[in-house]
Amino acid sequence: PPFSSRLIQLAMPAEGPPKVAWAAASVGMETCETGAAGGAGSSRRVLDVCATALLSALLVLSPGIFCLLALAVLWKGEVNLWLHALFMVLLLHVMCCPCCPLCCRRCRGGADAASCPVRWLEGRKWVVAVSHLLGWLAFVLFFACLFHSDLTTPTLRAEYDASLPVAVIGAGASGLASSWVLAKGGRSVTVFESLGDIGGHSLSYVDVSDGRNLTIDLGFIFNNAAAPAYVSYKSFGKHFGRTLVSTALNTSGYFDGEYWDNTGDPDRFDLPLREEVRRFMDHVDSPESTLRYLAPMGWWLWYHGFSDRFRRLCLDSTMSVLFVTKMGLDKQSAQGVLNYFRIADGFTHLRYDVPKVQYSPGGSQFMWKDVVRDMESTGRAQVRVNSRVAEVEKEDGLWTVTLADGTKYGGFGDVVLACPSNVAAKIVRNRPLQALIVSQIDYIAANVTLHKDHLATVGSNFRQASDDVLYFVSDDHLTGKIGRIFGDVRSDLLLTVHGQGQEAVKIDPAKTLWKTTWSHHYFSMWELVVARKFVPMFNNGGGLHYAGDWVYGVGHNDAIKSGVHAACAVGVPETPPDGASDPLYSDLIRATCRLPS
Repeated sequence: PPFSSRLIQLAMPAEGPPKVAWAAASVGMETCETGAAGGAGSSRRVLDVCATALLSALLVLSPGIFCLLALAVLWKGEVNLWLHALFMVLLLHVMCCPCCPLCCRRCRGGADAASCPVRWLEGRKWVVAVSHLLGWLAFVLFFACLFHSDLTTPTLRAEYDASLPVAVIGAGASGLASSWVLAKGGRSVTVFESLGDIGGHSLSYVDVSDGRNLTIDLGFIFNNAAAPAYVSYKSFGKHFGRTLVSTALNTSGYFDGEYWDNTGDPDRFDLPLREEVRRFMDHVDSPESTLRYLAPMGWWLWYHGFSDRFRRLCLDSTMSVLFVTKMGLDKQSAQGVLNYFRIADGFTHLRYDVPKVQYSPGGSQFMWKDVVRDMESTGRAQVRVNSRVAEVEKEDGLWTVTLADGTKYGGFGDVVLACPSNVAAKIVRNRPLQALIVSQIDYIAANVTLHKDHLATVGSNFRQASDDVLYFVSDDHLTGKIGRIFGDVRSDLLLTVHGQGQEAVKIDPAKTLWKTTWSHHYFSMWELVVARKFVPMFNNGGGLHYAGDWVYGVGHNDAIKSGVHAACAVGVPETPPDGASDPLYSDLIRATCRLPS
C-alpha cells in the first residue's frame, strides 16, 4: 500500500478509538511493522535521520536559550515577565518531553511496548542523553569564556584606505572624541548631529544674573577624581587647558516621611540605620568576589538582611545621583555597586570621608567646542548640525547616510554610530539580528529642568539639610544645587530630574530658566553583558562601529573611550601626522586600543 496508507494503518488498531501519535511519526519515525518497499524504506531512513538530527539540535540549544532567558529575568531592569515565562515553559517542555516517556516506561516495567514513539526514543536514548549533556556543557563553557575574555578592546587597524571618508552619527562626547582622533590621524570625517549644537549631554549653561558669569554643566556634571579613573576625559581637559576642581557627592534622601543624608553627624540617625550603614561599609572594604559580580544588588541586599528602609534612604539616594535614575538599581552588579563606595577609587559615600569627584568650572561643552575648532582646523572634518539621520545603509560596498529630509550622503568607507543604542537599532538597515541585540539596552526618559523654585523641590522635606548638602533625592525627583556644586555659594540655581515613572514635578514656569527631555539607560547587569560581551561579536564588522557610553558602561569617560576605540577600528596611524596633537593623540591610542604586533 502507499506510504500514507501504511501510516494510517499504524495509527488505527483493530479495537478501540484511534491513538494519537507524535507528529514526528508522520515524517519518518520507525513504524512497528516492517516489509515496506525499498524506496519507501529509504525515504523513512532519510526522514528518520532528519528527525534525530532535529531532536538533537533542539536538546543542545534549549539549555543555553533557557538560561539566557532566566538571566534576563534575574539581571535585566525591565522585562515582559509573562512572555519570558511562556518561552521558558516551552523550552522546559522541549527538554523534558523526550525523557518523560522513557522514564515512565521504565517505571511501568516496559508495559508501553506498543507505543511507536516510545520505541523510537528508546532506540535513541543515548542521543537524548548526550545532547542534553552537550547543551548544558556548551552553555557553561560559553558563559565562562564570555566572563573571562576581553572582547571590547579593538586592535589598531594598520591597513586601511585613507582616501575613504568616515561618517560619524552624533556630536556628543563619543562622536567628537572619535572624530578628533580620525581627523588628526589624517582621515576625512563628516559628523551628523540632529540638534542645533554639539556636545550631547555635555551641555553647559552660563548664568549672568546679578552680575554673575557662572558656567555650569547640565548633563555630564562630575568625573571620578581617582588617578586611574577617567583618564581619557582628564587627558582631553589637560590638552585643551581645562582645570578640574575636587568636590563630593553630599547627598540627602527623603522617603516615606523620613530624612537622611551622608554628610553631617551620623549620630543624628537611629541606631538600626547606623548599624546597617556600618555593615554595608564592611562589605565595601572586603575583597572583591566573583559571586558578587554575578549577583544582582536586590538579591544581595535581601540575602544579607538589609532593610528596605536602608535601601531607599541610603542607596536609592546616593546611586540616583550617580546614574540620574533610581530605575534598575536592584539589577546592578552587587560588587559593582559596592565599588562605588570605596575610599581609594570610588565615587560616593555613606559617611563622608574625602572628596571623590571633580567638576569642570569652564563647562564641558566649551571644551568640546575647542575640540571641534581644533579638528576643523585640519581641513579634514566638518560638523553638520540640525541633520537628523533617518537611515544608514551599505550599498555597493560603501555606506550611505540618509537624513530625515531625504538628503543622501554616500561614499563612506566606515560609519561610527555615536548615538544611543535605541537610535542605532532603528537607523541601520538590513542588520536585524544586530538591531535586536542592540535594542536590549533599555532607556527611560526624564524631564530635566533648570530653575529657582526651591519650594517645589528642596523645600520643607529637606529642612534638616545643612549647607554642605548639594543633592536632594525623593520619590519623584532628584535635585542638585547646581550653582553651589559649581562653586558659587551665593547661587540659587537648581537642576531637577523628574518625571521618571512618576508624574512630573510642578515647577513654577516663571522660575524656569531652561528645560528639556533626556533619556538615560538603566545600566543593569543584563545591559552590561549585552554591551560588553555580545555587541563586540559584531561591532566594527563591515565598517559599522557602535560607540557611546552604553557600549562600555556609563558616563563621560566611557563615552570618550568608545569613540577612540571606534577610531582605532576604522584605521588611523599610531602617531599623528602633526606633533601638535601629541601627547593627547598617542596617549589615547596607546591607553585604549591594542597595538598591532
